[in-house]
Amino acid sequence: MISVAIGELKVGTLEDVYNMSWAEFRIRLFAFKRMERNKIELLRIHAYHAASGGLYAMNPKLFPKSIDKFWKLPKEGELSDKKQLAELLESERKKMLNNG
Repeated sequence: MISVAIGELKVGTLEDVYNMSWAEFRIRLFAFKRMERNKIELLRIHAYHAASGGLYAMNPKLFPKSIDKFWKLPKEGELSDKKQLAELLESERKKMLNNG
């Protein structure tokens, strides 16, 4: 678990983690959350384009016109932990399976 925290914070050793100030920790946490959001946005773009050429190509009237209607991303601060994010992704997946 410690190595995961060190990897996410981009810090070399655990001692460096203990020696960092609260402000530095918050800056690194902000950067980590921003990178995670960028990964989710990239995943959403890939899913949108894959779906547009997949099952929806047979019936384009069912396909959402905007990427936000296809997969709405939560606003900043709306999701605080990975459990909520997993539940959101699962509910979106179920909606897409029921519509298709």
